[in-house]
Amino acid sequence: YEIPKRDWSSDVCSSDLKRRQRNLLDRVHELAGDPFVLPDFQSVDASGRTISHLVIDDFILDYWVDHAVRQIIISAAESVD
Repeated sequence: YEIPKRDWSSDVCSSDLKRRQRNLLDRVHELAGDPFVLPDFQSVDASGRTISHLVIDDFILDYWVDHAVRQIIISAAESVD
């Protein structure tokens, strides 16, 4: 699956924590290879879409999978310091 580049990546990459960045980006690439990875938890947004959340080191990655176009849409990658 493809992961379109969005604003979340510049937020993560502006941090000076290289090891955490690399681990987060590695997990994003793993997710592209297997979009059926079980998330740590899920929620439903205002439109009724299921949003998956993965906890990766000190980040929470929020995303949803659009199987019709084979894309993983990452809506946020937030540090939870």
